[in-house]
Amino acid sequence: MKRGIAIMAMLLCLGFVGSALAAQYEIYTMWYSRLENYPVDSILFATDRGKTMTLPFSYTYIKGDGREMMFDCGYTDVELGMKWGAPAGAWTSIADNLRKVGTSPDRISQLFIGHMHWDHAGGTGELPAAKIWVQKKEIEFAAGEITQKKHTMAGFVEADVLAMIRLNWEGRVIVVNGDRLEVLPGVSLYLTPGHTAGTMTATFNTRKGVIPVVNDACYTYRNMKEMIPLGFGYDLVQMLDSYDKIKKLMGTGTTFVPGHDPDFFNMFPKVAEGVVRVD
Repeated sequence: MKRGIAIMAMLLCLGFVGSALAAQYEIYTMWYSRLENYPVDSILFATDRGKTMTLPFSYTYIKGDGREMMFDCGYTDVELGMKWGAPAGAWTSIADNLRKVGTSPDRISQLFIGHMHWDHAGGTGELPAAKIWVQKKEIEFAAGEITQKKHTMAGFVEADVLAMIRLNWEGRVIVVNGDRLEVLPGVSLYLTPGHTAGTMTATFNTRKGVIPVVNDACYTYRNMKEMIPLGFGYDLVQMLDSYDKIKKLMGTGTTFVPGHDPDFFNMFPKVAEGVVRVD
């Protein structure tokens, strides 16, 4: 009897793993805004002081296994973007960008929030059907402790935090406590803090292997390659620990999707204006 139960459990487990491995996703990253003349040492800590760069703002669309998902959702307050340095006319909407790949906001069923800064979590209201995944540490920090540590408030916007709380009360938010493997077939979530208290990475099975979408857990490939902390963040030591964790998640032969790499959109096939396919 016990042996039969054990065999059945093993078969169920193998079946789940098999389905997870069978799930493969296409990954499209979208450039939706930019900052001009941004200080390089705000991206690469204590590096190239006095130099500036164009800083792309992006989010990622993922489809496959009958699902359409996004990692981060940008911002919708265009005036706020301009206050931070986005040129007039630089911003494009989620709807316009999704249209470039043949879909629309109402078809997005899952939204993964890497962290709750204004340029990554300001568009939750644009995705009416999406379940929203966010780390427990991130939502707790943004809704609570942050007001006691005002030096960490830069990048957070009260309206975005309150919107997330309302969505949670509406039953649309899934609060993730640390690492969660296979939250959906072929999709896993990891706590990669440093930039903020609860920065999150998502990995997706693709035809090229497992690809982590890290966004601001690591701004650029150079941050990772040279182990340079971000110039803007919560805990520099945690950042470097998260880099090591992301390297392990990548394995061999794959890449990752960073948050603000100016060269990123020249490294992958262009499928539409401002959209590249990563997988």
